[in-house]
Amino acid sequence: MKKIFLTINLILLSFIVLAQTTSKGSMIVGTNSSFKHSTLTSDGGDDSESFIFLNGQCGYFFDDNVCGGGSINYMSVDGETITGIGLFGRYYFQEGTMYTHLGYETGDHVLFGIMPIRDYSGLTLGFGYCIWLGNNITFEPSLMYTNMNSDGDRLGSTFDVKLGFGLYF
Repeated sequence: MKKIFLTINLILLSFIVLAQTTSKGSMIVGTNSSFKHSTLTSDGGDDSESFIFLNGQCGYFFDDNVCGGGSINYMSVDGETITGIGLFGRYYFQEGTMYTHLGYETGDHVLFGIMPIRDYSGLTLGFGYCIWLGNNITFEPSLMYTNMNSDGDRLGSTFDVKLGFGLYF
């Protein structure tokens, strides 16, 4: 059993080491989190709330430096768990050290930790930096701006500072 486990790990390790990072046919699996501060203007004034948001993503490089994929979003606010899904596209430049990001999210969402949004959609624009920790592992700080909507009505926007890790193979 130990030999099978060792053999599988060596095969996976050699695949990862030999992979091109942002070349056509490569993949990325990543996660990021953000400390999010949101603001919504209502009839009574401004309300704001801060909470933690987690995101997992998987993408495929359709061409050199051009990646597209999907994501799953997770929030836990006051014991309530909220999930959503999304699509994203990235373009890498400066030899894979920087990227631009365009994303679309949909699903359930909680605004300010108290206001559930059932038909949420968000368009995200951003910029990130890849700090390569090895041939295939990155630490990725990023800045993201999201325009939030529900049933076609604009709810507000968020500006996020995200910290994440990526595995490129």
